[in-house]
Amino acid sequence: MEALAAALGAMVLAAIFTLGGASLTKVSQIVRTRRRASGSRKAEKPSENREKSDRQNTYTSKKIHTHYDNLKISRSAPPEVIRAAYKALAQKYHPDRNNGSTEAEKMMQTINASYEVLSDPAKRREHDEWITKSERSAAQATSSSDSPHAASTPHSDAIEEALAFGLSVDEIEYLEKPILATHYIKKYWILKGTLLKAVSSGKLRSVISRGVLWVQDRRIT
Repeated sequence: MEALAAALGAMVLAAIFTLGGASLTKVSQIVRTRRRASGSRKAEKPSENREKSDRQNTYTSKKIHTHYDNLKISRSAPPEVIRAAYKALAQKYHPDRNNGSTEAEKMMQTINASYEVLSDPAKRREHDEWITKSERSAAQATSSSDSPHAASTPHSDAIEEALAFGLSVDEIEYLEKPILATHYIKKYWILKGTLLKAVSSGKLRSVISRGVLWVQDRRIT
């Protein structure tokens, strides 16, 4: 029966690769079940909660100020939203409406500069790339600082990639060393079926984020 269950689990997981995520709901259920089974963790103590909060701050402190922040919009805002936000702020901070206020004039200059970048597709793309690089650099600098938790939460390119992809801190800690399933296959030169069997049998930890399978970077024995 156990062998049958493992085989069925492998077939479901294989759907990620062959059906483009069509069976994501079923696969997610398997992953959650495996995580509950292997993660029967003890209740966290107050000190552990504080450590977890500190680790969360380590990862999230990479946020930087951008042109999107200046216009008070999200990074995924479409052109019409960018244009509307600019017009609203321009009316609010226009010097003629603020009695020649120096502060309003500075704000207007900032708004104009941000709109010039975000309204131009090429400049916006360059700005987005700069944001990504800056956040990664900031995250790496934070993790390598003299934080008392630096040793327990080492930063690496793999963690940077996982954070950029959207994995949560809890998911990264669960995997210990996260790696994309496709990268795992190339790194250890194994068959896709072998990896799926290891995941479905619980030999290798795994999580699913945005329809993509991530696994624990540990050689299967």
